[in-house]
Amino acid sequence: MISLLRDEEQLSESIVEIFVFGIRNGYGFFVAPNEILTCSHVIFGDDSLKDVSASDIEIHRGGNRLIARIMSIDKAENEEDLALLSVEVKDPQGYLSLNYDVCSLEDLHIHGHSALTAIGFAGDAEKIMLLKTDGDIIEDGDSGAPLYNPRTRSVCGLIDGGVHSLNEVTAIHIKNVVKCFPKLANKQNDVLNLSLNYCKVFIVYHENDKALFNMFVQWLRDTNLTGLALYWKGEYEVTWSNSPPKTLEMAQVIILLVSSIPEVSDDYYKNYVGLTEERYDSGDIRVYQILPSNVSPIKGWPGQKLTFEEIARVFQEIICH
Repeated sequence: MISLLRDEEQLSESIVEIFVFGIRNGYGFFVAPNEILTCSHVIFGDDSLKDVSASDIEIHRGGNRLIARIMSIDKAENEEDLALLSVEVKDPQGYLSLNYDVCSLEDLHIHGHSALTAIGFAGDAEKIMLLKTDGDIIEDGDSGAPLYNPRTRSVCGLIDGGVHSLNEVTAIHIKNVVKCFPKLANKQNDVLNLSLNYCKVFIVYHENDKALFNMFVQWLRDTNLTGLALYWKGEYEVTWSNSPPKTLEMAQVIILLVSSIPEVSDDYYKNYVGLTEERYDSGDIRVYQILPSNVSPIKGWPGQKLTFEEIARVFQEIICH
């Protein structure tokens, strides 16, 4: 009997290693009977035009080796690094549940690794930004591995191999998987989307103030707040030209981490004032400044100055509303 696997201990039953031209390139996992989800670069490498036939792709599952074929591909030019493969399994054991729901600051897991922490979502593409556990090594060969959320007992994303620093890695959000392969939702009896209320927060900070940003995020983790969706303007944010990012437009709260560094001018922060002024005036968005005691609030920026503790109460109020 084919079943939807929900137990973390059963992750290993649905995860496979993927070999192309006899070389192990990464992982994939069963998302429906005989269907495997992975990253397209696991199949094609850096060359999305590479000629890869069905006989070139081999799946290793336990002690079994199976030939896979490409069902559907979303190559780099279409922005999503995703591929759907099919295999013939005589006795399918089950597949993993998918779930959109994931909060910033909660612990997630990759099979075979220690816990990761979702520190937020970066850019319009809804990638999940993860903080690695100290000493844990995640490499390009881990691409395609499922990102498991113990709270929902489901997969919320898959590792795309995007290592931005020694401590951070990105994953593709499941909502983008379903956008690329909409039939998956029906095969999963509709992808679950829990009714958890989120507080959507957009954080503005200058790159010279990464330490202040890290301190703020660590403080949020220590308060054990749940239900936060964190976005930020930093080195991971997609640069925009004529329009602001969707993550800024959808935010309920904007936090301005004001720099104490002399070379960071008010002009840097004022770039955001015009983008939010109309929503602020209508009461649709809350805007706050967090700044060191020896720094003056930014002139022309709306909103009030708050401490970390006061900001936490604002978040909790929105989440519980």
